[in-house]
Amino acid sequence: MTRKMTITLEESILSDLDNAALSSGKKKSQIIREALRSYLNIASKEEKAKLWEDENKIAIKEYLSYLMFKMIF
Repeated sequence: MTRKMTITLEESILSDLDNAALSSGKKKSQIIREALRSYLNIASKEEKAKLWEDENKIAIKEYLSYLMFKMIF
């Protein structure tokens, strides 16, 4: 299902969007959908990585201490 949405963009972004649409042969809405999907996917991966890091903070710290100890001896 799709829903219509109106957004406001700076003139320079619109110009870049026009050029990208012409050169790729894609509709502007398709380019925006792909860009938003990519952005949300990246944000999701960064959030998951941060959660993983928070959950494993102690283990990471202990492992880094182990590596430092190993380098000394």
